[in-house]
Amino acid sequence: MELKTFFDNAKVILDILGNERSKTSELNIFTILNKETDEESTHCRFIYELLSPKGSHNQGDKFLKLFFEKVLGLTEYPYEYATVQREVWLTDKSRLDLMINTDDCCYLIEVKINAGEQPDQIKRYCEWAEKEGKKYKMYFLTLYGHNSNTAKEYTYSPISFKTHIIPWLEECKNATEIPSLKGAIEQYLQLLNKLTNEEKQNMEVLKSFIKNNIGIAQEINKILPLVKGEMVGNVLKDIETYISEKYNLISMPNVADYYKTKYHNYYTNHKDGKNPRISFMLSSDKNPEAVYFLSIVIEYSLFIGCDIMYKDTSNCYIPRAIKEGERKEKYYYNKGKTQSSLWLWWEYLKCKDSNINFYEENENFINLFNEDQYTDMLNEIKDHIDDIIEQLKKQGAFI
Repeated sequence: MELKTFFDNAKVILDILGNERSKTSELNIFTILNKETDEESTHCRFIYELLSPKGSHNQGDKFLKLFFEKVLGLTEYPYEYATVQREVWLTDKSRLDLMINTDDCCYLIEVKINAGEQPDQIKRYCEWAEKEGKKYKMYFLTLYGHNSNTAKEYTYSPISFKTHIIPWLEECKNATEIPSLKGAIEQYLQLLNKLTNEEKQNMEVLKSFIKNNIGIAQEINKILPLVKGEMVGNVLKDIETYISEKYNLISMPNVADYYKTKYHNYYTNHKDGKNPRISFMLSSDKNPEAVYFLSIVIEYSLFIGCDIMYKDTSNCYIPRAIKEGERKEKYYYNKGKTQSSLWLWWEYLKCKDSNINFYEENENFINLFNEDQYTDMLNEIKDHIDDIIEQLKKQGAFI
């Protein structure tokens, strides 16, 4: 009864907060289109469009100059010209979100909303700039200015949407008299204010309530990773069962233990890279150095891809880096898909055009705990997997 009372009271507080937010919320095109956290299609594209002197805003380099001042911290705009690029392939393994080239310096900007960093990501960008002989500055843009885990020995500057981008956008909005442009910037500002303030809005109201019920809260906190980890297991097991039964494929039981950690440990050991996965062999294991797999992995979000594994000394398969020429050797549905040093190709398994973020626990993750929504979401994911497997079969994959 004590637990029931705790949850009943907590729900009342959350309902009140939800009602208050609904009174002040405004129509937002990014929310309607389910593009709130889409780094490439929403955030990088919008920022790029404002930064580009050739952007459709027809304001020349006005916004770019403000960006140098408000975001990069330069009091004067020191260049005769500047060009802006987005989604720049630096190498076949490294794609940078935004790049500003000026007379004598290259500004590299990597943007993260939900996705985790790829191995040595910031380090690889810096190495590219040094190899090109460029004077450069590296920036890591996140919601709150988090530090990068992949910079290694290289220098970079963490910047945030909350502290840097929002003030810059306010200046941009005030710097134009075009109503439609002001409106577009205001829509994006609303989105960023929502993404950076929503958690804080809940925190203060619940704090005193939790203090008064700290014993119950502690017990819930102990159990919560198990509950969330169980959901990770349910999703992967349901996908595994579906693929196994429909396509008569067996998931590999000898994928290294490093990738088979108990599901609840995902929430306590995530930074150690223990990401739950299921893998299906695409090619023969006659060559133990290069066996192709279709793998479904939960890192931050749920994604699917084709990788290459090899057997280690304990006879378990573990992924290895892609070697030169292997992308051409096996096609396996990689046209137009994202590639990396460890994946021939990969893509997110989304629901309603949005990721399920298991680690930051976005709305899609919460919806998994609703039985009806869980079924609908898994059906959408299964349809996506069906399309991929049919393409793979046409290309001669699966032994």
